[in-house]
Amino acid sequence: MAIVSLTSFVLFALMLCLPLPSVAVPSGELEIAISVLRVRGRALFANAITTSDILFDLLSATPPSLSPS
Repeated sequence: MAIVSLTSFVLFALMLCLPLPSVAVPSGELEIAISVLRVRGRALFANAITTSDILFDLLSATPPSLSPS
């Protein structure tokens, strides 16, 4: 039990050190990805992305900074 607790704590501490994963997807790449979903028979996923707030979130996320802060 102590090993599981220690492992969970270490993983949580490592996650706090990582930057937030908010990366904008270029609209061209997103359209290609949605088209691939439709071609491969995953039209429900493509429709869900295009009709929900996920599309807006993917396109409007702030790009990561390349310079160290």
